[in-house]
Amino acid sequence: MTTWGLAVDGVDVGEYAAIPDSLAPFMTAPAPRGRNLVVAGRHGEAHIPRKFYEANSFVLLLWVKGALPNGTVPPGSSDRAELYARADELVSLFPIGKLVTLDRTLPAAAVRRALVEVTHVIDFKRDLGWKPVYAKVAISLAMPGAFWFDISTATSGPHALATGGTVQLAGFAGATAPMDELVVTFGPGNNPKLSQPSTGFFVAYDGVIGSGQSLILNTASSTPLVGTGGLVVGYSKLRYSGSSRFFELRPQPSAAGTFPGAGLYPGAGTFPGSVAPGPTVSLTHTTGGTMTVTVAGPRKYLTS
Repeated sequence: MTTWGLAVDGVDVGEYAAIPDSLAPFMTAPAPRGRNLVVAGRHGEAHIPRKFYEANSFVLLLWVKGALPNGTVPPGSSDRAELYARADELVSLFPIGKLVTLDRTLPAAAVRRALVEVTHVIDFKRDLGWKPVYAKVAISLAMPGAFWFDISTATSGPHALATGGTVQLAGFAGATAPMDELVVTFGPGNNPKLSQPSTGFFVAYDGVIGSGQSLILNTASSTPLVGTGGLVVGYSKLRYSGSSRFFELRPQPSAAGTFPGAGLYPGAGTFPGSVAPGPTVSLTHTTGGTMTVTVAGPRKYLTS
């Protein structure tokens, strides 16, 4: 998508003759919020599970060249003049007090996105004695939403499950951060409750969803319930635990696996590794047969 794998509000930083100094800042993961519990008379601390995350932050470092994006200096201009022009253009991409989209294209062509804002001075360090003229730019960014996310939506389902049935949501495999911007769709049935056994988080609706109807829960909306097929929803019937976003999925712990290793190690076709499967969820209901559930939303990541 972009020349250097980095775009701001859809604009390739390469269009401003800018080159990322390092990709290391994108590997900065947010810190967990809160601490474990100190218990008097006991060694160490009591572990508190299911912690939430703080907002993330990092410093984006760029080299800016005193030239046009194609590396040339137009007639009648100079490398110094072009450097200042590129600097002005680059700064305009990060207006103070406004969230901008930062897209990072990975080697496999997948795009991860973050919403960021400038939190400190944009620091330019110039050396006009260099030929060609370059400036190093440090842009301090905050990520209020904490995580990177896919620009595409993952979908798993519809899954038809008897009460107490479990299913692995394969569409969310590979995610490394909690996912709380989800759309959960229940098909016809009675009193559905969707939960993630590994965390205890659940969302339930104590009501009947008739034939030809469905109940849609949008966890990112302040009015999350929508009924289709004439279903009239009742918020008094909605129960949930854990996240204030009604329901969230936490990444499943990685499982043992193997990856192709031919050419990496002499005589080896595979080498030990691990894979992050999709989260496992459970559906209970009082329908008497099966009931369908579909979960959709962007996968999220601690790093990019």
